[in-house]
Amino acid sequence: MLNFTFTKLTALAGVFIFAVKSATVECAKPLRMVQLLSEVNGFYVTAYWPNGALRVDSVAYSHASTFEVHLVPGRNDQWQLRALKNNKYIAAANGGGSICTADRDIASGWETFTVTELGNNRVQLKTFDGHFLGIDGSLTSSLIATATKADSWETFKVVEVPQRRGVNAGSWLVPEKWMFKPEKCSELWAGTTSVDLFSLTATVSEKFGREEMNRRMKRHWSTWLTKTDFEIMASQGVNHVRLPIGHWDIVESPHYVFGGAEYIDMAIKWAAARGMTVSIDLHGAPGSQNGMDHSGRSPTVNWHLNSENIKLTVKVLGMISERWGENPAVWGIEMLNEPSTIIPRDILTQFYRDGYAAIRQHSPTVHVVMNSFGGQHESWKDALPEPQYRNVRTCYELG
Repeated sequence: MLNFTFTKLTALAGVFIFAVKSATVECAKPLRMVQLLSEVNGFYVTAYWPNGALRVDSVAYSHASTFEVHLVPGRNDQWQLRALKNNKYIAAANGGGSICTADRDIASGWETFTVTELGNNRVQLKTFDGHFLGIDGSLTSSLIATATKADSWETFKVVEVPQRRGVNAGSWLVPEKWMFKPEKCSELWAGTTSVDLFSLTATVSEKFGREEMNRRMKRHWSTWLTKTDFEIMASQGVNHVRLPIGHWDIVESPHYVFGGAEYIDMAIKWAAARGMTVSIDLHGAPGSQNGMDHSGRSPTVNWHLNSENIKLTVKVLGMISERWGENPAVWGIEMLNEPSTIIPRDILTQFYRDGYAAIRQHSPTVHVVMNSFGGQHESWKDALPEPQYRNVRTCYELG
């Protein structure tokens, strides 16, 4: 299995010197991630792809409204802001007096802002030539730098975005045999040569009876991941847990043991009690989206060959959102883990759009994660573009 990267935080290597007119500004490493909320209209500063346009029109937490704060070395009151949306720095054209965009690869004078702290996490940001960042009051609420004196139109609340340090709770709700130590295999996998949950359920049920399979799974659920594990994770600085689940945890299936949802409830409760968050990842779709053991059924990919499989998957996403999407401890819902590259792109794209809609029926803000498995990361980056699609993240598999 490949672990999930929840937050992409790219640091510049070392310190560089750039000259702009008479100014020399050092470019720093990122200090933290923030969002800027306008005091006037209550919207977030948001970067738009592909030109880096900046508008103050986002109503909810969004990847596109998140910025890395780089402090100029030796100057805690000077910020350089890089948009996570496109990894470009915010710049005030000509040093101020015009519009602002997030379209610069490096930061220097025009990309450096002097910060005035007003208290209660409120700030005003002044450009290289003395203008203040603000909004223009139009329908699009563009970010501009034209005011020479600052008032509420040039005041923003800084909303901190915590960096997520996450682990993957593999093999709990979707058992993967390779993760088991030999003594553990003797409990769940005993008497079989099965390599996935589908074949394990069938074999144990046939040889020993369905009640035995139910007993084995409940024993596994109650011992593989416990409250103590969450205590240990929290003590080590982990603040996020990815929960791989199967469709059978949400909708009863004759091919699997039903009952995993109550353990998802427990995991969310354990996480919340320790200030942690979780993401719920649909690892196992009906028919298997990748033919791998961690989809719950191998070795063939049949998910896309039957429209009923896709419809059921969309339904499951809606049910996940209905049950957990508004829980403060639930950071996001990943629609489908590692879909095979043999699935036609148009089918997968439409599924992502339908899945997004199903999730949004019950939660307007939970993060929706789209998996770009197969090395085609850039081509998926804007499959669900803002502003039509909000709070969408892409899962990049790194190993």
